[in-house]
Amino acid sequence: MDSESSRDRSAIATTSNTDATVAAGACSSQAARPQSKNKVPRLYHNKSRTGCQRCRARRVKCSETHPVCTGCSRHGVDCVYDRGIGPAKSSVNPSLKNSERRPSNGCPTMISDQARASQPSSLGIPENRTRRLLELRLFHNYIENVCHSLVVCNNVKAYQAWQFEVPRMALEQDGLLHEIFSMSALQILRTAPEDFDLRNAQRAYQSAARTSIDIELGRITRDNADAMWFASLLLQIDLFASLQGRNLEPYAPPLQWLEISRDRRCMLTCPPTKMSKLFSANVIEIIQSHLNLTDHNELVSAHNRESLAELLTLDRHEEMWDINTQEAYMRTLSYIGSIRRASIEGEHNLILALRIVSFPLIVPVKFIKFVEKQHPRALAMLASFFSIAIRHSEVWWMGTTPLREFQAIRHILPPQWQPLIGI
Repeated sequence: MDSESSRDRSAIATTSNTDATVAAGACSSQAARPQSKNKVPRLYHNKSRTGCQRCRARRVKCSETHPVCTGCSRHGVDCVYDRGIGPAKSSVNPSLKNSERRPSNGCPTMISDQARASQPSSLGIPENRTRRLLELRLFHNYIENVCHSLVVCNNVKAYQAWQFEVPRMALEQDGLLHEIFSMSALQILRTAPEDFDLRNAQRAYQSAARTSIDIELGRITRDNADAMWFASLLLQIDLFASLQGRNLEPYAPPLQWLEISRDRRCMLTCPPTKMSKLFSANVIEIIQSHLNLTDHNELVSAHNRESLAELLTLDRHEEMWDINTQEAYMRTLSYIGSIRRASIEGEHNLILALRIVSFPLIVPVKFIKFVEKQHPRALAMLASFFSIAIRHSEVWWMGTTPLREFQAIRHILPPQWQPLIGI
């Protein structure tokens, strides 16, 4: 009996010690809490994995708003979401999300469809009757009006391809389809500039087209090569046409048009030796009838730049100069000179317009970096390019862009460069 009482007293003592230890720990924890409140808050942020291409490259937080994030909108540059095209940020009913992950009663499709129907589409444009009518209107307008401005008038095969084959291919390639919608919307906006809903839709289609095209070009095959050539050329025209009406004060170079992916550059300047392995015979014929950008020796030959040589030599001592810098400037001047020579020789207006919008495909990337940094020599060359382009603004997708860009660059150029840029 005495031994049992001893064991009970020992157990009670052990329990009391344990409770005291727990209570002491709780008190020390509570005492420590106020100290954590006095810590300086962390100023860094968690960088998004799904932000736009430019924000990720700059290592800044992306707002992830579609079609254009806040940062790209502020800098006036193109916004590309290359890690999937997601809708604008929005709150989704958690019960719907959970229902999609854990379908019940064997009806996952119905629940998923209901969730998607309540949210904006991947374009950021609601899936409804208004959108369907808009897309039908844009598709019809492309066939009726836009395709005519993409063809040299005496080439029947090219005309039929742009009017009939391109729309057919677009039904199987989202990038081409969205690009048709974007170009068609731009053409309508010329006569309805105050239609802000259409303008927002155009930007959404262009952004979606650019992302889809760049993804498809990364896995090019004979099955999609024809469609991707047409889509890439349409996008290049679209990006130039979109410069009309952009804010030019303070002036920032048109990087949304000048910066181009390596895959798109390769697609549109594919050499003849590789064409037969990628494109159908009909498309090869159309490529050659539009504009031959594959003969680089002719496009960048020295005799093209003879009349523009002073742009290469003025104030060279004020610039970091090496063989790569010189090569970038010489090739750029040669291409500008080739456009000037073709203009003097009376080349078809549409071919000249295609030469102009293809400028970023031919000039070295190093030159575009100089333009981005607003080096006076690079800006003077760009102004000289736009001064030649002004003469061919009759094509609707050229419009007033060359004149506006030329005037804006001239306004910020140092005086010694002014006599060299034309007009």
